[in-house]
Amino acid sequence: MKLIEKHSSGILIFIKFYFCVLLASAILAPLMFFCVREFSGHSPLLQHFLTKGFGKFFERARLFSIFLMLICFWKKLGVPKSVFGNIRWQIFWKIFFMGAMLVLAMSVYLMWRDEYIYKGGISFILLIKCLFSAAVIALLEEVIFRGVLWNLFRKDVSVFWATILTSIFFAYFHIRCNTPRLTNSEVTMLSGFWCAGYSLIGVFHNFNLQNFTNLFLLSAILVLLFVQNKSLWASIAFHAGAVFAIMVIRNFVKIIDSAGHGMNILDTWLTAGIEVLIIIYLLRLLNSRSVRFISGNFSEKI
Repeated sequence: MKLIEKHSSGILIFIKFYFCVLLASAILAPLMFFCVREFSGHSPLLQHFLTKGFGKFFERARLFSIFLMLICFWKKLGVPKSVFGNIRWQIFWKIFFMGAMLVLAMSVYLMWRDEYIYKGGISFILLIKCLFSAAVIALLEEVIFRGVLWNLFRKDVSVFWATILTSIFFAYFHIRCNTPRLTNSEVTMLSGFWCAGYSLIGVFHNFNLQNFTNLFLLSAILVLLFVQNKSLWASIAFHAGAVFAIMVIRNFVKIIDSAGHGMNILDTWLTAGIEVLIIIYLLRLLNSRSVRFISGNFSEKI
């Protein structure tokens, strides 16, 4: 029994962490909604927030809860102090550019293959907003998935299986899962728990193998960049570049299929093929350089 507990400590800590996040989100989301609704009569901005629906409030509450739980669980998570490592800024921006170019190339391909609607020009202010948002999203997600989750799994399983498990969870959390639609008058203090429960199982209702595969492979690329450069800044750079390009393109054009449904780079198997090629390239780099990754008390050749 003690042996089982020893070899499942990282996974158990992650499960506790995630359910604490859901519980906090379920409690905070209705409180945030009622506060905004109470003061919306005096602010057009708050009125605009109300039009987004309760699902957006739950998503924002979940992001805040993740940040809060990271602070509370940080010592217990046992993340190595060297997880961020050191990386030259030239390499950082080179990797950032690679992530952005992957998204841009695939988006141009979809625009050529399908149809698109021009939405408007791109301003300098928009680029700054997209860059800031991409940096925050990439930093938060990389700390959670590569900095925390990968290292937690690495305590219990091999590097290979830690990467597989991390990528499964990364894809699971990014599958588009629409929360239940509630009108503003239908929201109660229990609505947050309804959204939390749906976020656990709703992904299976909307499961898309193509999207899941592309997200899974993207996570594997981010892990390999993290391992190869011995720095979380490498995966943050690629992630931020990809998110930045996605945000800019979404503000520039809307890509649609023949049925008029919106599309993105996750909706084509060609993305998966390119991601596989990138993974093969990164693995060859690791083998040729005999990269050793040090985390916690282990030192191992990948």
